[in-house]
Amino acid sequence: MIVLLVAACGNTSGALPAVDHEAPAISGPALDGSTVSLASLRGHPVVVNFWASWCLPCRDEFPVFRDELATLGPADGLQIVGVLF
Repeated sequence: MIVLLVAACGNTSGALPAVDHEAPAISGPALDGSTVSLASLRGHPVVVNFWASWCLPCRDEFPVFRDELATLGPADGLQIVGVLF
């Protein structure tokens, strides 16, 4: 199952994030030049974080994600995908 989370600064409609639904097909370049797709991560817990460099709350989230990945990632295969817009 993939849970799609929407950052506070990007969700001004008041709509809740989609839960227990398949995420849309998302793919794009990774920092190392390879291509990342959500389909390749199926079966792993995934956090998709849409963010922007100008968004202060987005910047504040990074240490939280880093810490969670460090503690949970190795044990359960947690993957965090950041989508820059």
